[in-house]
Amino acid sequence: MKGFQLYSLGDFPFAFKTGSTADRILVEVVEITNPEIEKQIDELELGYGYHSEIILIDQQSVKIYLFQEKANYPLVSSGDWLKFFRG
Repeated sequence: MKGFQLYSLGDFPFAFKTGSTADRILVEVVEITNPEIEKQIDELELGYGYHSEIILIDQQSVKIYLFQEKANYPLVSSGDWLKFFRG
């Protein structure tokens, strides 16, 4: 997905919106059909400093959780969390 960078919080990644087409990350889209589960995920993610935005992927509206600041966290330069984490 273009316009984002991926960073490491240690055990978890976070995405940061750059808007640059040179920046890309690999994402997995998961459909949550249970409103209660979606609410619980929101509470968890928002409680850890993420915020959510709606973006378009293949003409579908998708929620993504982002950090507002990348600070000095390690960049996952490949944009692929599994590749980085399994290193």
